[in-house]
Amino acid sequence: MDNFRIQLLTQNWIDNVSDDGKDLCSHGKVQLMINGIVLSNENSGDWTVASSGLKLMKSAIYGYDSGIDFELISCCGYLRMFPSCNRYITWDTEINDNLIIISNIQCPEVDKEELKPLSGKIEIQYMEYTTQVLNFANKVIEFYSSSLPKQFYSKYEEEEYKLFWKEFNEYHQTLTEDINKKN
Repeated sequence: MDNFRIQLLTQNWIDNVSDDGKDLCSHGKVQLMINGIVLSNENSGDWTVASSGLKLMKSAIYGYDSGIDFELISCCGYLRMFPSCNRYITWDTEINDNLIIISNIQCPEVDKEELKPLSGKIEIQYMEYTTQVLNFANKVIEFYSSSLPKQFYSKYEEEEYKLFWKEFNEYHQTLTEDINKKN
């Protein structure tokens, strides 16, 4: 059984409108399965995948505490600065040598009884987790690379966008280098 599978299925601008350079945050459909339980698939609606890519990479580099950090996969919340509404998926990660330990999985849209098998700690090979997270992030990068130049409403928005991509690219480089070292 696969302990962890995440894949970015689609990516678009909000409400599937065509690219006009004004939308800064991509959305899309995500396939997510942890310990055999599907938490998201093509029928689950759109998520803010650009911010999810950033937070997933962070979870693989530093670990993640859902009690402190914003939700890993959320339906809204802009690029990274705001908490989501009540539609999200999140978990904690702890890095232990060649393992990523996932715990505290939360997904309000999935029945609590169905989530019971996920109530403990789930060990995932570091390479399995990080490779999938990096593939997810690569799809985000590809999407933005082919999009129109961004138009900003304010200097603050422009600075936030630049900060987001600086952090995204730093995490991406760190994970890429780490995976290359371990191969």
